[in-house]
Amino acid sequence: MKNLLFTISIALLASSVYAQHFISAKIIVRSSVSSVEEYLTSRGWDTSPMTINSVISYKITYNTTDVFGNPTIASGALYVPQIDCDTLPFVSYQHGTVFEEPYVPSNNFMRVPGLLYSGNGYITTLPDYLGLGDNPGIHPFLHWESEATASIDLIRAAREFLTDSLQIWDNNQLFLAGYSQGGHSTMAVHKYITANNLQSEFNV
Repeated sequence: MKNLLFTISIALLASSVYAQHFISAKIIVRSSVSSVEEYLTSRGWDTSPMTINSVISYKITYNTTDVFGNPTIASGALYVPQIDCDTLPFVSYQHGTVFEEPYVPSNNFMRVPGLLYSGNGYITTLPDYLGLGDNPGIHPFLHWESEATASIDLIRAAREFLTDSLQIWDNNQLFLAGYSQGGHSTMAVHKYITANNLQSEFNV
């Protein structure tokens, strides 16, 4: 009986440790309405039909798992619209293939999707993926499960930061998007949510 109680205690301790995903947040850029409009317009987007908000982007570091299921630390970007509303919809954008490690969302690259979605009032996360950004090692290209866990655990970390530090909540509407490798990653996220019965946590 004592051994059983000890095992349960250890299991509960482990689950509580891994439940904490957020590690740190650092502001990347504060973008005014005019700078968001200018940036998007310079890249071919017509912002005239949109109601653009100013946006603050953050570099987020967080706990996730590697391809073997071992704990590791990863990074990604979080874009937060500056809007008078404390409950917002959520977008997770999975980026396409990156050939050089520094060219990732947390290093202020791939700003268009972050500014486009958050400029229009969505909380937006963009994972760097494993082996990119602050995560060590080689990027496991098209490894579906780590694409999914890197994205999902960033959402979890962002939620912790938003609620604890910014008093902002998402409204339980999660939108998934991606291009090129990001399309593969987006399908991987949806597959992972479905296969692990996480629909109550992630309402896609």
